[in-house]
Amino acid sequence: MLALLAGAALVFSYLVSYALSNALVAANLMQRWTPGHDPRPKRMLIWFAATMFFFVIMGAIARFFSKRQLARIDEMQNEEENVKSET
Repeated sequence: MLALLAGAALVFSYLVSYALSNALVAANLMQRWTPGHDPRPKRMLIWFAATMFFFVIMGAIARFFSKRQLARIDEMQNEEENVKSET
């Protein structure tokens, strides 16, 4: 699963740093960089790290809510067992 997320982050970072930059340069909305000072690899690395960080945070939030929901379900089951044992 982590490999799929890393692959998706790699694709997104490539699209933003290379494809979008090339499209903006072609449309004359962005100036072409000087030879030898291509910022795209650095931008790709930054976008990859940011996207992976976002995926990790979203996974942690999902895990937190999942554990919380499972705990509530367990409490409901324990309450039912307590009610049955009392009668």
